[in-house]
Amino acid sequence: MKKRIFSMTLAFAMTVGLLAGCSSGGNGGSSGSGKSASWKVTCPWAPSGVAAMVSQKAAAKSTQYSDKITLVAEAIAGDAAQAVAKGETQFAVSHQSQILETYQQGGVNIVCAFDEKAIENGPFAGVEGVGEKGYSYFRNRCFIMARAGTDEATVAELKDLYDKILADEEVVTWLQDTMLLEVDTMSQDDVNAHVENVKSIVNEYKDLVAG
Repeated sequence: MKKRIFSMTLAFAMTVGLLAGCSSGGNGGSSGSGKSASWKVTCPWAPSGVAAMVSQKAAAKSTQYSDKITLVAEAIAGDAAQAVAKGETQFAVSHQSQILETYQQGGVNIVCAFDEKAIENGPFAGVEGVGEKGYSYFRNRCFIMARAGTDEATVAELKDLYDKILADEEVVTWLQDTMLLEVDTMSQDDVNAHVENVKSIVNEYKDLVAG
């Protein structure tokens, strides 16, 4: 298997939305009601960003696996990759698939990867992982969050739909070969551990980042 910089994780938690928010709309989403439900998945990244593209792919596939839920993908404008090439900032964090074209055009230098060891394959082979240098790090993960208080049956139904979409042969191939992503589904305990790890890293480096 190819070694990749980032993993993509789809997880559901009955907490406030940290990275992506789901809000129910349309005719409602109560399980077994027989009515269709439209879930708008808002992605806080540019339309060309990895999370947004995966969200769009899932939306396109949703009707194939459910006649009750229709996913509607939306993205917030803005582009975590072109700012470096334009000279607007010196450093930025980006997914490898999003930064690939700019890198090939000579617009940016790849400094490091959020991984334990150096990248072994692909266009970024040889880029060192921050873990090799002893730095704390976390793998970039995409979360789908539901509004606190959303009933568990609705969340379970939506999670089942995403599980089917992620197992779709076309989606699996697209994620691996085009997006350079791996699916790493997490349990609730995994999600909690990830959040705590990120919090500890923020606390460790916040003074340095804030200057």
